[in-house]
Parts: sequence; structure tokens; C-alpha cells
Amino acid sequence: MSGRAKRIVYEVCVSVFGLFAVAGTVLVGFFGVVQDANQMLGCSIALVVFGLFCIFLPVSTLIHECGHLLFGTVSGLQFVSVSVGRFRISRNGIRYVGKQGFSGETQMLPRSGKRVRLKTAFFALGGAIFNLVFGGVFIALFFVVPIHPVLFFFELCAPLNLLEGVAALLPAELDTGRTDGKVFSEIVADSDYSKVFLAVLTAQGILLRKSFQNIPQELLFNLPVIREDETAFLALTQLRWQYSFMNQDESGAIEQIKRLESIGDYCPDTLTRAEIECEFAYVHCVLFSDNQLAETHLQEAALAKETCQYHMAVYAVNGEGENELRSAIEKEKSAGMKELYTAQYDRARRQKKFCHKAE
Repeated sequence: MSGRAKRIVYEVCVSVFGLFAVAGTVLVGFFGVVQDANQMLGCSIALVVFGLFCIFLPVSTLIHECGHLLFGTVSGLQFVSVSVGRFRISRNGIRYVGKQGFSGETQMLPRSGKRVRLKTAFFALGGAIFNLVFGGVFIALFFVVPIHPVLFFFELCAPLNLLEGVAALLPAELDTGRTDGKVFSEIVADSDYSKVFLAVLTAQGILLRKSFQNIPQELLFNLPVIREDETAFLALTQLRWQYSFMNQDESGAIEQIKRLESIGDYCPDTLTRAEIECEFAYVHCVLFSDNQLAETHLQEAALAKETCQYHMAVYAVNGEGENELRSAIEKEKSAGMKELYTAQYDRARRQKKFCHKAE
């Protein structure tokens, strides 16, 4: 079956389950309000609150991401960030990422290179399982426990949670990325995509506590070929240029950064794109000595103003904000990235001193 046919089957299945979920929600709302006249006001308020959540922040998405967090924590993964809709929550606070709709994403990394496949597969299923358990439990409570306004709110959310769980488990590749079921199936099948995806996670996990020197070269460079529009390939290319830079392989770093520029439009959100634009600005100034193009990239990086990458680019291009950059480097929690930023800062500073002497 072709990719287009699979997408159509997925959309049909989700549409059918969606109709059942909407019908279930309507029935729960109707019978909940009329079941007990004494709770009419409370249940009506619960209905209004539920409607507001559906418009602004679906409970099913929050439950789904909580499931990923729980399963990831239990399996030994380390929290990086949670994105819901247009915002991302991380150890650095809340940031606007520019994604459309109510899609969610939880990022967690392995603390070591051991059993990464198993841990990631378990983590991938966590969101859907949480949705299904939540939905099943509150549907059951609706039939066995007297109506209460607070409980009624969660019972209203149950059908949509069941829909979210089923939709996540169906294996499909969408415009927003792979479903959890698709990720799980590829990990089980040990596909080329899963090999690259797991290699990226492993390398990023190593950098949390260690340096680029602790990443085996074959982990990043001895991998199968996957499509260039895959987010895993984008992350891999970014790691490759950083790895080459840290190993004083300037020609390799330039080759990888050029590759990264050619696929930059595949960035999943505007914040990630802005962060990569910061790297482009730095490289064009420091490695290519093309300040004009570097300034152009810096202008495209405005959304990443609070990041260390942005402070690095500003210092490299304009020679400004050195104190802010040093402060941002000190606050960086990833040992490997802190080492990278320190090396980039030293390289930019040496170049600026050389330019001043030449003048």
C-alpha cells in the first residue's frame, strides 16, 4: 500500500472514531445534565468549562503528554521539554514555538546508551495508553458513580481521550510527523528511520552529562540513508556539524552546515528554525567570513532571542553582548552543549582579536 493510500485509510479510521467520540460526548453531556436535577447548575458549569477546554486546550492532549512523561520517567529517560500547541515548556521556561493546532510533543532523552530501543518503544506508547486508561475509567465511572460536577467534567473528556488514544496507536505518517504507533512499529521492525532516530537520541543523551568526545564517530556517521525531510535527519545533520567542529574538522563542519542549510526548511517549528538560523549566522561569520550573509541569517533568528545560540550569533556577527553570552553559557545545563558553546565563543573571540590586529 502506498503512503498516500495509508494516509487515506488513517484519515477515514480517525473520522469514523471521531464521529463515535463526538456522539459519545453528546450523550454523556445530555444524560449527565438531566440525570440529577439537583446538580443541574454544577453540571451545566462543567459543560461550559469542558467547551472552553475544547476550544483553547484539549484535556486529551494534556493527558497524552502526561502519559509520555510518566512512561518516560519510569523507563529512565530524562525530561527535556513538553510542547502543547504553540508553546513549549522546558527547564529554561515557557517559549513560543509556532506550531499550528493542538498537537503535542514530549521530548525525553536516555541517560545512557543502554536499552535505548526498549526505553524509547515504551515511551512512545505511554501517551496512547494513558488516554485509553483515562477514557475507559471515566466512562465506567459515569455508569456506576452518581453524577458530581467535578467528576462530570472528566467524564465528558473520556470519549475524546479514547479517540486520542486510538488515533495515536494507528501507524501513520502525517504532515506533523509520525504517530506514536508508527514510531513504535518502526522501532520493533528496526527500520532505517528508527536506527537514525535512536542514534540521534543516544547522542543527545550522551551530551547531557558528557562531551562530544564521548560520542563514537560511527554513532553519527555509520548510519543508513533516510529521507532528507525527516526531522531525525535534520537533527542528525546538526549533530554532525557540531561533532566535526568540536573535533577540529573544519572541512567536515563546513560540509555538514551546507547540508543543513539545504534542508533547513524542513524544521518542525519556527523556534527550531530560528535556533538553526543562529548557527548559520555564526558559521557564515566565523568559518566563511561572510558578514553580510551572516547578518541576514541573524535577522531570521529573532524568535530565538533568549537562547544561547542567539547570543553566540550576535557576538560573532556584531561583537556585542559578550557578557550576556558568557552568562548564557554558564546557565547551559547540558555538559556537551556547554562545551560546544565555550569552544564557539573562544573561536569567535580569537577571530575578532585577529581582525583587530590586522586593522
